[in-house]
Amino acid sequence: MGLAQIYKKIMVYPTIGVADAERFAWIRNKVMHVYYQQNLEDRLLVEKILHTCLAPYTLDTTDRMKRLYQLYATVDDHAVKAINELFKCQNIVRNHVRQLVNLHQSEEDDEETLSAIQSKLQVLSRQLPDTAKANEYIRRFSTMLGSDARVRTYMVKLLSPDCTCKKAEECVREVLKKLGNPTQNNVFYMTIKALLERIAPVMIDYEAVLQLLRYVDDSVRGLGEIDDEIGIKGSERGLQLLLMLALVFPLSFKTDDAFGHLITFLRDEDDYAVDVSLQIFAKVGEDIESTFPNIHSCLVPVLVNLAKMGSSKQGKHAVQAIHVICSNRDQLFMQIFEMPSPAVAANWLEDDEMSVEVRAKMESLKLMTRVLLGLKSSQSSLASSTLRLMNTLISHQGDLMERSQINDAEKARLRLVAGGSMMKLAQEPCYADIVTREQFQTLALLINDPVYQVRERFSNKLHKALMTLRLPLEYLGVFCLSGNEQNKELRVANKQLLVANISKRREYMKTHASASTKKFSILPDYVLPYVIHLLAHDPDFTRPDDSTVLKQIQDCLWFIMEPLMMRNENYSYSFLKKLIENIKQTKDAQAPDDDLSNYKLYAVCDLALGIVMNKTTNFVLKEFPGEPVLPAKLYTNPDRSYSNNKLYLPQEFAFTPPRVRGKAARDALLASLGRIPAKVPKQSSSAKRGAATGGTVIRVIGGDSGDFIAYEEGESSPGVTLEEEVEESNRVKSGEEQEQEEEENEEEPAEAEKVQEEEQAPEQEQEVEEEEEEEEYKPQKSTRKRPVTGSGDAPTLRKRTRGVKKEEEKEDEADEQEEEEAEPPKTTRAKLSPKKRTQSSADSPQKSYPMRRTARRGNQNGQTSDGDEEAAAVAGEASESISQTSTDTGEEPVVKRKTRVARR
Repeated sequence: MGLAQIYKKIMVYPTIGVADAERFAWIRNKVMHVYYQQNLEDRLLVEKILHTCLAPYTLDTTDRMKRLYQLYATVDDHAVKAINELFKCQNIVRNHVRQLVNLHQSEEDDEETLSAIQSKLQVLSRQLPDTAKANEYIRRFSTMLGSDARVRTYMVKLLSPDCTCKKAEECVREVLKKLGNPTQNNVFYMTIKALLERIAPVMIDYEAVLQLLRYVDDSVRGLGEIDDEIGIKGSERGLQLLLMLALVFPLSFKTDDAFGHLITFLRDEDDYAVDVSLQIFAKVGEDIESTFPNIHSCLVPVLVNLAKMGSSKQGKHAVQAIHVICSNRDQLFMQIFEMPSPAVAANWLEDDEMSVEVRAKMESLKLMTRVLLGLKSSQSSLASSTLRLMNTLISHQGDLMERSQINDAEKARLRLVAGGSMMKLAQEPCYADIVTREQFQTLALLINDPVYQVRERFSNKLHKALMTLRLPLEYLGVFCLSGNEQNKELRVANKQLLVANISKRREYMKTHASASTKKFSILPDYVLPYVIHLLAHDPDFTRPDDSTVLKQIQDCLWFIMEPLMMRNENYSYSFLKKLIENIKQTKDAQAPDDDLSNYKLYAVCDLALGIVMNKTTNFVLKEFPGEPVLPAKLYTNPDRSYSNNKLYLPQEFAFTPPRVRGKAARDALLASLGRIPAKVPKQSSSAKRGAATGGTVIRVIGGDSGDFIAYEEGESSPGVTLEEEVEESNRVKSGEEQEQEEEENEEEPAEAEKVQEEEQAPEQEQEVEEEEEEEEYKPQKSTRKRPVTGSGDAPTLRKRTRGVKKEEEKEDEADEQEEEEAEPPKTTRAKLSPKKRTQSSADSPQKSYPMRRTARRGNQNGQTSDGDEEAAAVAGEASESISQTSTDTGEEPVVKRKTRVARR
């Protein structure tokens, strides 16, 4: 109360400058916020402060309304709500007291009247502090009303709707005189005084409303002096204040001058002023036709015009006002909702150009959508019936009943509104689950609508909903139908929208770790099963061998697969291929027993697989971060009992996997196709430029004949272009093929060697002490050089026993017989172990025939003896001498004989 007194002294009766006074402006907000307290005493105190300090009722009407207008225009929104609630609560209490006085005026003593009086006393006692004591004193006051006619007369005047502020003050004083001495000890007096302060209309009357209308009118026209004083335009807050007072004091507006100001607002260019004025007329215009006929005759044409040509809000409030004001409302409604005859119009109409019936249908669809969004329950049959209604509206081209009573432009608008409403419902999971496949396919066809505006706006609505990530992933596949868009600009725009949505989802996966648990509904690569199923149910796709429709479907597939393949750093060829092949192992869940539907589905799969084969430029053999998962509501469980490798396309759409050059590259590609197990290929001469990183990469290059040439690719050397790589590939192709044939020929003996080594392993363990051999190569016309040891001394041939010599001679004859039977020298290589053969080929850079070396057994400590070291040195020098001589002469080396070196 102290802050209120300070505010009253400074703001209401200013004694300081305006700049200094604004320093205390916070007081009004602080005081009004107290009204939000639950304590009734605090709320009663705020009501008293409003009438005595913030806008004192003792001021004259002009100043009082000026202070009230300034207060309402400058406080914050919370304080505005408090002021509105304060006036409404006072009006409620006033109505209860008026009903109590009316019961006493009836002079009926029946039980019903007494019961009604008791109930009113209970209600009024709860409107005052200390309910128990207040109930007692209100009962005394009720008895006084029944017995004292003078008090009852003053109360009737006080509660009359046409009571002025001055008359209200006089009536309150006369009633209080009957209550005793005005002291704090007189509790009865203080209780009834608090009740009268709540119900007395000491703030608002006819003159107050008229003065407030003048202030608001000046503000709307920009001529308000109060706006200049407070520094803001208060017309909007002033109109809100008038609307609140029209609900609390409706009879105070029923004057010719007040109605004249309101009609002026209706003709103003300010839409908000027009809207608020219509609402005021709907609240206070009940008896205008009989009481103010001149006002009625001027008002009706304005209301009819606003109902026809105004905005949606203005039309709604104008109809409400006509219903309240006019007795011939039915005729006026027929005039307003007069149906124009169907006329040939353009393909598109704006809102103000359409008939009232079509606008009403559009608003009805939006209303049903908002109701369902508020319910958010899929259990209600209302959702299913509403979705069926919208689907029927789209499938019937916008004419629900198919009566041809609306033009094509209005049908287009209804189709668009129905499609947008279905997408809004689909953003809620409870409604997305009950959208059937047929309804989704009908909705998707709106992106191919014959009207350009429908296609454009539907694409934008679809993009906006997808960017919120609330629309299911299958709706992203609707963009694939833009592959048939004939308008080049719209096609490019839709491609940009598609790329933006794909980028949004990939970025969301990177920045949100929790998204990995629901990647099947977010990752854009998983849209392909939905796309294939949608295209397989295209209404124009009736036969799987229809080449014209297949070409259109191919364009649609490439429209959506191009961003997934070419603009994806994580693109996985094997993932998409496996995903499509998994679809071919299933059946269409929408018609699993219909062979034609399944054949169409497989044909679309083959088209998608052909795109993956022919459009892929980099075969990256690495796993995709996720397993190919198919939606259960589109496809049945895969049938693994057979492999569906059949091609369901006409011959002109047939495709073959890329043909590769080089065994290692071919093995890698075939491994990606599932033909052979994947293995790490060896580097060939064309791959020595660098090792590949991030998996084995096969670069595919289009040949002249349409085939594909592939080779292993590592890190390219600087300055090497693609054309240079192709030329180099062609140049070394013949050498690579020859090397490849040699490698293939070596594979078969290698397998035989492995088996032979396993069979001879026990025999080799027994003969390991006696195996001492050395191959000696000597070209023609050359003498065999005597091998020397590493120390420069001549080798000493140790004496052998007679039994050992005989066994060695037999073994020597068998070896010579084997060498004469073997035609190619490389067959000798099969007798070597893989480990020794690898060492021999690694020591000599050029091709040479391998030598059979003597296996040396270590001593008991695991080390070789001195004799073994000498034998190895002799054999090594002999091999070097023979290789050098063979190189100089250019002739094939001839095996002359074998020299045995005895182990010490």
